[in-house]
Amino acid sequence: MHVIPHTRQEWFSFFLFPFKAYVVVAFVMAMLFSRALRVDVTILWVLLGYIVSFLILLLAAIIQAASGRRSEALSSVVFASLAVLFGWQLLPYLAS
Repeated sequence: MHVIPHTRQEWFSFFLFPFKAYVVVAFVMAMLFSRALRVDVTILWVLLGYIVSFLILLLAAIIQAASGRRSEALSSVVFASLAVLFGWQLLPYLAS
């Protein structure tokens, strides 16, 4: 087992990990602390992060699909879709 990526594909996956993690962790944290924060600006920053993550993951999926790594491309598409879904679920918090 090695910790530091060696190949170009491993580096690409290593680069995408924070964006994939953000999609899940930001939603959980926003749901846990939404009542405590009561700040629309915080939700706005989370939504901005979702937009950035969506764009990067979608671009990564296109690159991965073009290079023949279909399973990794599917993973990136799933996380990009989750970013859209979770962002959509957070929109009502902006109205309150």
